[in-house]
Amino acid sequence: MKRQLLLFLVYLSCLSSDAFSQSDQSPQLETRLSSAFPIEMPELYAYPLYASVRNEPDSVTISSLTFSIQGEIRNAEKIGDGGYRLWWIPGQYGTFEIITRAEATNGKVSSDTVILEVTTPVANRQVTTFSGALINFPDPGRVVTSNFSLPQFTGSYSKITGSFSVTCPSISGGCDDWDRLAHVEILAPNGQWVEIIRYITPYGIGCDHTIDLTDYASLLQGNVTMRVRIDTWGTGGWNVNLDLEYEKGTPDFIYTTVDRIWQGSFPFGNFSNLDPVPDQNVTWRENTERAVLKLVTTGHGWGENNTSNAAEFYQSANFLYTDGALKSAHFFWTNCNPNPDGCQPQFGTWQFSRAGWCPGAIGTLKEFDLTDLSAQGSTLLEYRFNPGYRDFCHPNNPDCVSGFTCPNCDDGFNPFYSISANLITSSNSSPIESVVSAEIPADRVDPSLRLEVFPSPSTGLVRLSVNSNLNAGSYLVTIWNISGMLVGTYPFNSPNALNDYEFKLGHLEKGMYFVRVESPDGREGTAKVILQ
Repeated sequence: MKRQLLLFLVYLSCLSSDAFSQSDQSPQLETRLSSAFPIEMPELYAYPLYASVRNEPDSVTISSLTFSIQGEIRNAEKIGDGGYRLWWIPGQYGTFEIITRAEATNGKVSSDTVILEVTTPVANRQVTTFSGALINFPDPGRVVTSNFSLPQFTGSYSKITGSFSVTCPSISGGCDDWDRLAHVEILAPNGQWVEIIRYITPYGIGCDHTIDLTDYASLLQGNVTMRVRIDTWGTGGWNVNLDLEYEKGTPDFIYTTVDRIWQGSFPFGNFSNLDPVPDQNVTWRENTERAVLKLVTTGHGWGENNTSNAAEFYQSANFLYTDGALKSAHFFWTNCNPNPDGCQPQFGTWQFSRAGWCPGAIGTLKEFDLTDLSAQGSTLLEYRFNPGYRDFCHPNNPDCVSGFTCPNCDDGFNPFYSISANLITSSNSSPIESVVSAEIPADRVDPSLRLEVFPSPSTGLVRLSVNSNLNAGSYLVTIWNISGMLVGTYPFNSPNALNDYEFKLGHLEKGMYFVRVESPDGREGTAKVILQ
């Protein structure tokens, strides 16, 4: 009895300690203001001051976030997941002390002080972000995330150019032998990851590229967090480099705002869900003078179990609707010979045309002008796939019979589209509010997914368990062999559908495989499974 009492007291002590540590925790404050650069503006324009407070315990919330400028205290407005903003118009050029202060409901306070100068535009600037960043599976991994300080400005640069390259690392295998899907993303002030470059790596060689990133000027300044993701699987890796060149001059518009509309992977021709891309409602700002939807769609999946060899080698069109009416067809078939970025010759099948991409090239970008719609209060955006396509070898096709209508209805390597769509709104007056009324669930809840595969070893029937505060949306499961070859692709419309699904892998050779799950907010989990 004494021993049980002692254990109970220890248990209570642990609970009290944990509760105390959470209630005593200070806010985790981050600010985008950088002392490494002045704030450059040709006139005394409004400038957005951003801060964020993330990952605080559930029992602790933020009661206030303020900016103190030369001793004058102002309250910030909350935007997105833990983000805060204050529009500030400097009264004069010169040096300012800006103190950001976050106070939590437990009375704890965190603050950050930056002393910076407000000046007229200085000169062209070139800033290096990723420099030889190694991506390799399993060590150090398929994702590299870093923090950078970038120029700060309003109306000072007419163009921002990204110089992006991949080179062969000094590791076993050198450059990856295969064409891998890659993304360069930046963490926006509202807590969402925004893709600014879609890329597919070349076959086994290094290449360099340039891309106009001017529309992302509002994100490419101050203290920022960026990441590069390349879906490599142990057949070599990459060194990644990204330089940003800011060209001094007067932009077409003083202010631009970026809002993520769609980002993720969606099944193509799935009988149970032929239009998987969710509709998005846009609420327009009154001062919008230009509105452009920047859309990248790349098709993936191929083989005899994919009807018409979709989606990588299937020539098709998708359709953009606004308020229920067809706005435009989206043609994204891309000629790969010659390579659109000059990355040739390569190894492999680089010369074959593909759905929205080529090995060793930045993904094909299509811009849709929506300016004519911005005069109305709101607009419903819909993105629809080719209504005539069906993947008859899909496991959700009730009439699919392995060995008769298709070689293997449970093959799993089904076609899908990887989609990124960002809405750029531009104006010569200060933006007021977020343009997307329905916020996408925030990232940074957990840096990875906790994935379990059972049973393992298995004779062919496998289930997954993913437990990590899963958000609603589309999930992508991919299966890779030990040589880094993709052998199965399974898109799901919800986390429940993923956890309830039984994977039939008996058609695969015996051995070890990697299972990967990618969530709609960019997190991923990886686990091994042994087939015997």
